[in-house]
Amino acid sequence: MMFSRQSVYQKLDSVSEIEGSCCDSDDRGSIYQPDLKSRYYLSQMLPKCALFLGVVFLASIPGLASLKLLATSRDALPLSERIPTPITQCGSSPEEARRLGCRFEMHNFAWVPPQCYDDELGDDWDSHADWVWSRSPNNSADTDEQFMADCRAGNVRTAWLPWYQHMAHCDIIMKK
Repeated sequence: MMFSRQSVYQKLDSVSEIEGSCCDSDDRGSIYQPDLKSRYYLSQMLPKCALFLGVVFLASIPGLASLKLLATSRDALPLSERIPTPITQCGSSPEEARRLGCRFEMHNFAWVPPQCYDDELGDDWDSHADWVWSRSPNNSADTDEQFMADCRAGNVRTAWLPWYQHMAHCDIIMKK
């Protein structure tokens, strides 16, 4: 066993058993002397353990170096070149979004490319006719039918909505 809990010292019963004692003590109790067999064992095992740890350390260096190279080589390319999927823009106005073929997600209040539009979730949201928007915060009376129609069509940049509608938006976005 590499690590044992054996004592390195051997117990002697009296001082007389020690040749050439250097103690001038009157205490004739137990005295401990190193066990030479245990010391020999330790002197043999210590270099072997050091050699083993050195080999393990040296063997791990190439692996760590290749991980470092892999990490730095991935960062060498700009993000735009690492993403193979083209990103479709919908422009900066409702007219431009329509011209680019984008669809308005009423539940997200945003124009999205056709491949990103979820018909099932859109239909679920659109089936609720009681959604409302207002022109100013904390004032649900600041609205009318024309403003609501413009919101549903995606012609309004900013609108305010009640808390329950915001929570419904969060719920449907989590489904997406």
